[in-house]
Amino acid sequence: MRIINNVYLKDMHKVTKVTMPIFMKQKSGVIINTSSSVGLYVNFGLANYSAAKSATIGFTRTLPHKSIKNGIRVNCIASNDGTQLTATVFPQEIVDLLKPEYVAPFVGFLCHNSCPDSGKIFQIGSCWAGQVCRQSAGGHIFVPDETYTPESIRDKCAQLLTSSGDFNKVVVGNIMRVLNVKLGETSNVEKKITARNQNATIDVEAARKHVFQPKNFAFTERDVMLYAFGISASHKDITIVYELSPKSHTFPTFPVLAKFFCGVNYGKFLPKFNSMMLLHGEEFVQIHSPIPTSGNFVCTSQVVDIADKGKASA
Repeated sequence: MRIINNVYLKDMHKVTKVTMPIFMKQKSGVIINTSSSVGLYVNFGLANYSAAKSATIGFTRTLPHKSIKNGIRVNCIASNDGTQLTATVFPQEIVDLLKPEYVAPFVGFLCHNSCPDSGKIFQIGSCWAGQVCRQSAGGHIFVPDETYTPESIRDKCAQLLTSSGDFNKVVVGNIMRVLNVKLGETSNVEKKITARNQNATIDVEAARKHVFQPKNFAFTERDVMLYAFGISASHKDITIVYELSPKSHTFPTFPVLAKFFCGVNYGKFLPKFNSMMLLHGEEFVQIHSPIPTSGNFVCTSQVVDIADKGKASA
């Protein structure tokens, strides 16, 4: 949790603290913070990351109250960029819609003088963009007397929790209109996959014996240093953050990054597996020789075992 907060929360605060005096002096400036759809709607197994990204939203809403008088605008984007994981989960047509190129134009607009908004949260990606708003339910006004009891709240619970839903319908509708452009092209394929999954069995032995194609993971001194900063290294850790240090070396856990470039398609062996419910566990690294500060890893994946967790499965 501490590392996540340092990377996604404290670093954001530090950058803002440094740039704010410059913006105040020139009476103008734009700050764009980056949250995530996970920060808006959370996700399974990502409590620490979701909390940090939610805090980014709170920070963005608060900062304009202090900065707007100096001509400084602050906004936040929550994008749905693609990752190495989503590339193995979604069809290629959907992966193509998750490119950063479909986020950059909106960020460019937020930075331009023609954008007057500040303190806003925008969900963007896949050629869709829209402001995210907090919505209150209709609620109920209680009488301030002895009738205001836990029981009276219980009786009005449905009214307290129910909202019109119109706003949500508009947002979901717009997103689906964009995705259906591509989903429609693969609907027939999806129907065949669904029919196949209904009667599918898992061949564990075949999964164990399957030979995956090797993947190359090239890295440079810059990648090694960025990784070190990502795990909270500072200027005091000169041997892992400065390439010209006489004792410069790579932090031992750096090789875990190579795993994310293997691109293992679990659906090939687990036809009903939903990778959105994947919980990233632990890594084990066995080092046989010193890790260079630049080079190329050849990564070969292997399925060790598939365990049936029964009712305990996701």
